[in-house]
Amino acid sequence: MKLILFFSIFIFSASANTGKWSALMKLIDQEVATINKARKKTSHLKYRLLELQSEKLKLWKQRENELFMKSSLKGKKISRRRAFKRTLSLYEKTRKQGLAIIRKHPKNQYRAAIYYTLALNSRDYSYDDKEFRYLRSALALSPRGSEIRYLTRTSLAEYYYNKKKYKKAVNIYKIVTKNLDDEWHTKNLYNYGWCLLKTHKFEKAITTLESAYELSSKNYYIDFRSQIMDGLVNFYVLGKQVERGKNF
Repeated sequence: MKLILFFSIFIFSASANTGKWSALMKLIDQEVATINKARKKTSHLKYRLLELQSEKLKLWKQRENELFMKSSLKGKKISRRRAFKRTLSLYEKTRKQGLAIIRKHPKNQYRAAIYYTLALNSRDYSYDDKEFRYLRSALALSPRGSEIRYLTRTSLAEYYYNKKKYKKAVNIYKIVTKNLDDEWHTKNLYNYGWCLLKTHKFEKAITTLESAYELSSKNYYIDFRSQIMDGLVNFYVLGKQVERGKNF
């Protein structure tokens, strides 16, 4: 997990610097090679390989995205499937790898985490629209009160939010936003507020965004004040509480 954290910290700079990109890719390949030396791979080691493959996906997506953007700026037309050919190929390999672990170890403790990883990979690196299916499987298999269950619920709420299925999103965000320990709590409240607005719960929507704004001033949480303030302008008008907006 420390290696994954290392990747997350430097992933952006890596995409802008070929040397760092290559260094990170080398680190991944080295750990993969080390794991592959094991004569018998446990479900834990196989899951670790899935994590590493997913990190490769991040790197390749960013590399190919840079090339795609450069081609676009030069006026060259290229389809996304062609532009992200390596990413899509690696995605499919990673997807099959995750499903193979579950088939080989049907009762392993990482099943929920594997499905969650597959869901995020489907969302970020493919066009196969399998995110929802994998999220549902992850939620069904995750232990109550576990971190993976919370993360899956949050992603499922975002899925409904992005698909404009606001009533379903509201039901999940009611649960998700009870967790005050997540630094992204302010973002969750922001999304929740919009879902409430779309379902015509104006008073609750306004209160939720005001709360998100106040929490954003605390160092612990991600600062969403700019987005929240832009949203509140619409919320006060649609909720017919312009005077409240002035006072706020």
